[in-house]
Amino acid sequence: MHRTVTAALAVGAGVGLHLLWGLSFLWQSIEEHSRTWGSSIGYFMIVALVSWAVWRGSRTEIRVREAPHD
Repeated sequence: MHRTVTAALAVGAGVGLHLLWGLSFLWQSIEEHSRTWGSSIGYFMIVALVSWAVWRGSRTEIRVREAPHD
């Protein structure tokens, strides 16, 4: 259980950091009329892809059973 909580916190922190980076680049492009919006797209896509992958992931525990030996 501990590894699951730690992994969830790590993924959440990484996604949150990328979201904040994307927002900061987007805000900079609005204020200064620069081309940093291109970088923000990359950060937003990472957020979207990781969120999608976590949402699509298995929500049940996978159990591996050994095959009987003959």
